[in-house]
Amino acid sequence: MNLKKIENPFGGLTFYHETTTSTMWEAESLIENDIVNGTLVVADFQTRGIGRIPGRKWESQSKNNLLFTLILKKDFVGHGYVTIPLRTGLALSKTVMDLTGCKAEVKWPNDIVVDGRKISGILCQAKKSYLLIGVGVNVNQLTFENELAEKATSMSLLANKGYSTEMVLTNFLNKLSDVLGNKNWLDELNQQLYMRGEEVKFAVGNPENKKIVTGTLEGLDDQGKVIIRDNNGVLNSYLSGEFIK
Repeated sequence: MNLKKIENPFGGLTFYHETTTSTMWEAESLIENDIVNGTLVVADFQTRGIGRIPGRKWESQSKNNLLFTLILKKDFVGHGYVTIPLRTGLALSKTVMDLTGCKAEVKWPNDIVVDGRKISGILCQAKKSYLLIGVGVNVNQLTFENELAEKATSMSLLANKGYSTEMVLTNFLNKLSDVLGNKNWLDELNQQLYMRGEEVKFAVGNPENKKIVTGTLEGLDDQGKVIIRDNNGVLNSYLSGEFIK
């Protein structure tokens, strides 16, 4: 990766690792030293990339994809920092659409999908006075193993061409900067919300609890909660959970 080609509107430093355990863990170690706002941790490969739910991991072929964590101070983001995963998703969907020409949608709470196939995942954590925004984007990967073969895609597969990861990262950072300053971000997000207006099954809280609700996905509120209209026409909102088949 050529760090000189990365334009960061947040103005932070960039720490590059050819291989690391996780860019999130690297970022967490950096904030112990009161790191500069907008700092990036980028890697070509992660040996232990982590997912939102414990036990899940992010798998990625070495040097084919974009793996990074952006460090922002909570004071910089403001009181709306709880919606950062969704605003990050909006910026990522805009990036994928801009560079591939394909419609990308935000699958609540932390994935980007194209035609139902996952192309990007997001993991955000609040640590002390910082927000760690971890992102994985399938950029140039052409094959996926096992069950991922039917569930994942990449920018190269969509557009039938290769991409510079530096260019993809720069595009995303600029779009995220725009989204963070956009008061209408929720309206835009709801327009790009995966399965909006469709009948859905939703596992409330921990999916292992098997508390399932069904209804029509109406959208998201300004706190990032899922709004589902049940069969009686009643609107209910949920802060945590997962859509299931």
